[in-house]
Formats: sequence, structure tokens, C-alpha cells
Amino acid sequence: GKSLTNLKIVLPTQRNILTVQGENVDGTVNPVHDVVFDRLDLSMTQTSDQIKDMVNGVTAEFGMFTPKDMAAVYVNHAENVVIRNSRIHDTVAGGINIYGHAQNVQIVGNEIARTGSDGIVLNGDDLRMMKSATDLPDYFSHHNQILSNHIHHTGLRYAESTGLYLVQTGDNLIANNVI
Repeated sequence: GKSLTNLKIVLPTQRNILTVQGENVDGTVNPVHDVVFDRLDLSMTQTSDQIKDMVNGVTAEFGMFTPKDMAAVYVNHAENVVIRNSRIHDTVAGGINIYGHAQNVQIVGNEIARTGSDGIVLNGDDLRMMKSATDLPDYFSHHNQILSNHIHHTGLRYAESTGLYLVQTGDNLIANNVI
């Protein structure tokens, strides 16, 4: 057989690689803001028991197939954040997940490839910010841009996944993406 001396073994140990996380204290958002990420190369995230249970039909999180922070890049409560010219690939779960209060976030010129679930998720629905079930606010997420990305080979682990998934968000510019 082959020698194990030159064998490279990669065991992902992180739930996500990059987290950009603002605060939400009693419905008051203090967003992270004015951050640019350029020319990153991110790969390898681990799975969790929650995802395994969800696949077996045990757990569900508002109809999503993976927990919202289970992605290579997780952005929550952010303004004027840019992720550009980067490669996000070979992840067990998602590529880029953007949740909650997201305004003027730009995802531009990236390659997102071979993800276990969705390529990019833009979801402004953060139920923890509502005071009651009838308190449906205006979009938390708006005026974001997802431009000129190449998103391919998504949903390798969870076939129900999409290249680009948007919900509870409005007034965004989505253009020139190849999915």
C-alpha cells in the first residue's frame, strides 16, 4: 500500500471561519459597520449534531435546513460590510449567510463553490427583534448588493439547498451572478 508519510489529512474543526456579528439588545441593534474583506480564500467547516438531527427530521429552524450561523461566512446585524474578490469553497454547510439587520452589505466578485448547503443566504427575518407576533417591522435587511458572483456546486450535502436564497429582505440589487 501507500505510505501515510506524505498523506495530508484535513479535519475541519470550526462551525464557521469568519463571523461578523453586531449586537441586538432588547430590540436595539448596534451593527458592526464599515468593514471590507478582500481576496480571502476560505474553506473547510465542520458539521454539527443539529444538522445531522435535522436531516433525520428531528430538528427544524423556521424551515431552514441548516442553522443560520452554519456557513463559512456568517454576517449578522451589519452595515456597510463588503466581501469581495474571494473564494469560499469546500464547506460542509453554507458559503455566506447574512441575517438580521443587514444594510448596504456588498457581496461582489466572489467564487462560492462546493458547499454542503446554500451558496448565499440573505435573510432579514430575525424573530428575536419582534416584540410580539403581530409586531411585523419593515425589512431589517435592505439596500444590499449581490453582484458578479460565480456560485456553483451547492447543496452537495443537503440537496434542497439553493445557489442564492433571499427572504424577508427588500430593495436589494442582485445582478450579473452566474449560478
